[in-house]
Amino acid sequence: MAHLIERARRIEGIDVVCIATSDQPSDDPVAEFAQSMDVHVYRGSLSDVLDRYYQAALEIQADTIMRVTCDCPFIDPEVCAGVLQLYHRQETELVTNVNPPIWPHGLDCEVFGMEKLAEAQSEATEPYDREHVTPFIKKRYQSRIVNFDGPGGDNTGLRWTVDYPEDLEHARAVYAVWQEKQDTGEPGWRELAEIVRSHPELRSINEKHMLPMRREIWERDMGA
Repeated sequence: MAHLIERARRIEGIDVVCIATSDQPSDDPVAEFAQSMDVHVYRGSLSDVLDRYYQAALEIQADTIMRVTCDCPFIDPEVCAGVLQLYHRQETELVTNVNPPIWPHGLDCEVFGMEKLAEAQSEATEPYDREHVTPFIKKRYQSRIVNFDGPGGDNTGLRWTVDYPEDLEHARAVYAVWQEKQDTGEPGWRELAEIVRSHPELRSINEKHMLPMRREIWERDMGA
């Protein structure tokens, strides 16, 4: 979470970083840690994440929302800023960098307006749509979704998200290599890709969790 918060703060055009976590006692450490980093914290429903996002956005009076998740400690501020800038340039409902997924998994972000979030909050009834926040918007406005172009190719098979113990092991190993090379600063996606490609043993740590699972998630979000 610390890596994510620090990277989110460096995204050009972002005004407020908000951690939207559940109101369950099990998430007390999450809220306490976020508060220790001086970010806004909203606590809401554990299962209805869509309502949690909506209420958090109301509380901070947001008109544009960028959604990133805490399982992505390697988000790239430059990539996220590109998604945000594209949203402001286009007359569209949602801009993402995973439609289709052509960036390394773990750089994921999406931007949408408060009006569409409120619409989803009011009308979405499927449990999957309530749990994952944006599938309702994506399915209703498929033709109005714009994708931020990415590198494609072998990059789509790189996995930097943290969902499994092997992912955490991979993230720690990648940072260890970076810290050996650099005294300061954080690696961007290009530096991370170079590290993984030059150390194939790192890629093998969480290889079993890579594609096609990610494409299956994308297809489900789009109602395919």
